[in-house]
Amino acid sequence: MNVIETMWLVVVAYAITQLALLLQSQGQTRLAVAMPLLLMAPIFAGSISAVQDSKQPILLFLASPLALAYLIFVAYRSLPIPAAMPKRMDGPARFR
Repeated sequence: MNVIETMWLVVVAYAITQLALLLQSQGQTRLAVAMPLLLMAPIFAGSISAVQDSKQPILLFLASPLALAYLIFVAYRSLPIPAAMPKRMDGPARFR
């Protein structure tokens, strides 16, 4: 698998992650998930014309991994925190 094919996989992974998180999130998290669309929508539009001119959409290849990393970070930060962590019975674990 060459670099161009790998970058296309990252672009597809970004698009799928963006759609899934937009459908799944709500409130402030949805706003945070939608932020990369402000940058990526014009890049996608410009990339369509680049592909039609038989050029590689370099800007799309550079921006998609960054946007994907941002979405993964937002998804990780928005996970619910457990209400109570189980406590140990006798303090730290000991070998018996």
